[in-house]
Amino acid sequence: MVNSAVSSDLGRSTNIARVQVGLPLDPDPLPQLLDATLAGMAVTGFVLSGIEYIDGCAYAQSWWCRLE
Repeated sequence: MVNSAVSSDLGRSTNIARVQVGLPLDPDPLPQLLDATLAGMAVTGFVLSGIEYIDGCAYAQSWWCRLE
């Protein structure tokens, strides 16, 4: 799921991607992807690129999203 929201880590509005689980109170299996952009798309899936903050450190990250 990708939504536009204000990020406390970036201090501004950004596109935030997250993996949505079945139940609302279940923890997310991956950290949120900030500044998420569509980097590529194919028949088998797509790639989202952005920044993940883990324990206060920023990491460039890409997610390969596909149906299994």
